[in-house]
Amino acid sequence: MIGTSVLPVGDRQTIVDMMVDLWGTSQMMVGSHLYEISTLDMHGLYTADKQLLAFANWTQRGQAVVLCAMHALVPGQSHARQLLEGLLPIFRQTGAGKVRAITTNDNMSALIFYQRFGFRLSTLYVGAIDAYRPWVPLAREVGEYGIPIHDVIE
Repeated sequence: MIGTSVLPVGDRQTIVDMMVDLWGTSQMMVGSHLYEISTLDMHGLYTADKQLLAFANWTQRGQAVVLCAMHALVPGQSHARQLLEGLLPIFRQTGAGKVRAITTNDNMSALIFYQRFGFRLSTLYVGAIDAYRPWVPLAREVGEYGIPIHDVIE
């Protein structure tokens, strides 16, 4: 889209509030690490007049960037794709040689998106969300299409 830019998120609390509305918590368990969303790196895809179209949060572990969440405010407009394309050079600047993405078993949209973008399924963490619930008790139990959320897919 002409006139869009990938920029660090200025109003981090707005993103945290959106994620709490979407996922029920301000915390994310990524691998064996519990993150407060506000502490993760955040970038957004913005219009020329600074309207947020999509956002992502991520962290770096060694040579790998881990995409923790990516969300387009209006699905089907290619905003998430544009955001990810804009993030790749930023990730390279950090020295990352690999980009990993995680999602839950219910998130069909993410599974389709990442595979279309060239990501490959690498690991299924059976019961990971169930195991994390004591640390993230407000995390939603039922997700897209009424599917119970139990597993993490990388």
